[in-house]
Amino acid sequence: QRPESNNYLLDGVENINRVDAGYALKVPVDAIAEFRILTHTSPPEYGGFTGSTTSVVTRGGSNEFHGTAYEFFRNDVMDARNFFSKKIEPLKQNQFGATAGGPVQKDRLFFFGYYEGYRNRQGLTQSASVPTAAERAGDFSGLPAPLRDFTQGGAVVPGASIPESRFNPVAVQIINKLYPLGNTSPSVYTSTQVGSSDLDQAGGRVDFNRSASDQFFLRYAYSSGYNLNPFSVRGSPLPGFPVRDDITGHAAALSNTHLFSPSLSNSVRLSFLRFSFNFDQRIGQATPTELGLEYASTSAIGAGTPFFNLSGYSPAGGAITGPRDTVQNTYEADDGLAWFHNRHSIKFGGSFRRTQINALQAIAPNAFFVFSGTYPTSDAWANRRLVRSVTCYQGIGQFNRGMRTWGTSAFAQDEGRVTNRLTVNYGVR
Repeated sequence: QRPESNNYLLDGVENINRVDAGYALKVPVDAIAEFRILTHTSPPEYGGFTGSTTSVVTRGGSNEFHGTAYEFFRNDVMDARNFFSKKIEPLKQNQFGATAGGPVQKDRLFFFGYYEGYRNRQGLTQSASVPTAAERAGDFSGLPAPLRDFTQGGAVVPGASIPESRFNPVAVQIINKLYPLGNTSPSVYTSTQVGSSDLDQAGGRVDFNRSASDQFFLRYAYSSGYNLNPFSVRGSPLPGFPVRDDITGHAAALSNTHLFSPSLSNSVRLSFLRFSFNFDQRIGQATPTELGLEYASTSAIGAGTPFFNLSGYSPAGGAITGPRDTVQNTYEADDGLAWFHNRHSIKFGGSFRRTQINALQAIAPNAFFVFSGTYPTSDAWANRRLVRSVTCYQGIGQFNRGMRTWGTSAFAQDEGRVTNRLTVNYGVR
């Protein structure tokens, strides 16, 4: 199944990143009481998704005080060297936290809280195909095929050399700034850059037993962090175009379970989820105007280096798409009535959900250039210095979008034990 096909529940309510799919908040292991993974045999209560449902229940307090403290760490002391790097890639990772829970009033009111921090500093090695020093000077005699001039019917360029007088000075300045000289070989540049990732999350839960037949709980979870990537996942393998992701989540739930009788109970839940993901922000990248180009970026938060795609060489510059900034609000109300009657376990229920997504998705705000060996010469690097691109486009206009959805559901199901060896499950949603 695709990621969008799977459901994630936290204390019975949705914990889904509706923009990218997958879970929104990841609760620490020490704050989890139990979990279940339901696949295609799940009852109608867990409908709405064609894949699996992962249901996580957070831990509550008890009549005794309990707590934990922990730290897991990794480093590069025992690591092997990446084959493509000159030395061992740096790694410093710490995951640490603590939990505490206990009674406020014996048998009636309990609390539980947690905190977890994550710090990662990790090296990443990338190799890129770059122009040689000779090609920078206009000498293309090292190419495997003769350099041809298609403005002259595809004739071979004498000496495979293009005089500097034909090169555009702005293009030469930009391309020399974006492409370093090879260090692994004359045409290959390898570098190890260190990325960082910090995450902090905390939460708490209060359980209240109003009576033997009435139980409440209130739970709040918070998570916030960032990733600083030296190489964009959608950009160039060359250094100098770092991006950053900022992620923040808030999740709150209020639940009441009421026992009408030993065989009849009702559960009602109200919840709110806010998930913010600012993805692939440009960090410290030179903008088009700073590079000497006669146009500006069309996105304030997306201002960065244009993307240059040169056939036969690694691309340079910031990624074409992005950055993307999304904020999701999900409001949910659920109710379920469970009745155990004779040899049947019957359940009825319904839900209402309202989702709001505000998104900014920039597309090529700094422009995107494609250079190939089709015109005016047979080498993309030469054509870049001559400022002859096959394609150039820039996304302009309003990048903001507001999306609103709502949905309701109702279900009825029964688990009937026909005999001690035969159970029949059926229902409708």
